[in-house]
Amino acid sequence: MGAKLIDNLIEIGKLDSQIARILIEKNQAVKKYNDIDKSLNQRALVLSEKSNLLKSKQEKYSQEERNIKEERQKLVDRRKAIYSFNDYKVQQTAQKEIEFASKQLDAREEHLIPVLDEIEILKKDYDNVFNDCKALKQSLDKLKNDKIAIEANYKKREEESLQKRDKIIQDIPREALQEYNKAKVRNPIDPVVAITSDSLCGGCSMKLGSQILVEVSRGDRIIRCPGCNRVLYIANDVSSCDDDNVSDLDSNSGN
Repeated sequence: MGAKLIDNLIEIGKLDSQIARILIEKNQAVKKYNDIDKSLNQRALVLSEKSNLLKSKQEKYSQEERNIKEERQKLVDRRKAIYSFNDYKVQQTAQKEIEFASKQLDAREEHLIPVLDEIEILKKDYDNVFNDCKALKQSLDKLKNDKIAIEANYKKREEESLQKRDKIIQDIPREALQEYNKAKVRNPIDPVVAITSDSLCGGCSMKLGSQILVEVSRGDRIIRCPGCNRVLYIANDVSSCDDDNVSDLDSNSGN
């Protein structure tokens, strides 16, 4: 496989990891924006419902209050008119009717008291939802600016990484690139990893068998981890301490 090839694969693996992380960062920002936007729309709907209910209650209260006031004024006018009656019995009958009507108006006024309490509760609920919407709108406006900045930054960083990637790919044989792409499909982040000094996969920490170590050390073809499918390589600091063991394994495998 050659040192240059593995170096190129390591490099495009890093670039692809950068691109994948940038995309995750972008998607997280977009998701956060969309989640708050959805919450704002839901709270706005609740606000509209509470506003309509509050308005309806206030209108009914005001209408009933006006009706009672008008009817009380009529009773005042009737009381004044009583004194113009010459018949005492007629005056008494009219007075009783006025008193009865006045008691009915008193009862209607008493019924307005709990309605007024309901209006106060609805007003508080409306104010709370309104404040929620206001806070969500402020967060949304801030996130919108962040989202625009992140998308612009994402585009710039992605283009830079892709330009570097395109140059490196030109030096990678098609077969090797196909093997690499198989690893990248499953592992967009860190598709190429080093074998640790404990003979573990640097991606999934799977214990690698001696045959895999031998095949990777030969460097004549791409070897992927049987656990996570990542491309494996032996780092310089690890290969130097394992040369003897790998050589022994290699010689044994040839017997």
